Amino acid sequence: MTEIVDFHRELFDNVIAAVNASTLPPVPVSNDRKLRLYGLFKRITVGKLNDSDDGNSSEPRPTKPSRFLNPFAYYKYEAWGKCDDMTVPDAIMEYVRYIASEDNEVGRSCAEMIKAFEEKLEK
Repeated sequence: MTEIVDFHRELFDNVIAAVNASTLPPVPVSNDRKLRLYGLFKRITVGKLNDSDDGNSSEPRPTKPSRFLNPFAYYKYEAWGKCDDMTVPDAIMEYVRYIASEDNEVGRSCAEMIKAFEEKLEK
């Protein structure tokens, strides 16, 4: 099982590197999609919002912000919490599939990475 998670992390790291290396202008994304990607990213990189002992990170968990005093932080907190029930491999696959769905150079590159990843898992 650890090997499968390591394969997923490698895929995620490669996709993030491709996105960061891109010189393409940012793709317009809805606020709902941005929040979903934020929640997935936090689940992958930090761990569960509501479980500070999940072994994924030593980063302290935030307290729930006020919806009225700090709506941006509130919605980000909620987005992260909605990903608590996901496994890290499932969160990674949803995240990278979204990036791969973009009709541009980065999306096509990420789609090829997913294809190679799936072939690797079949072996």
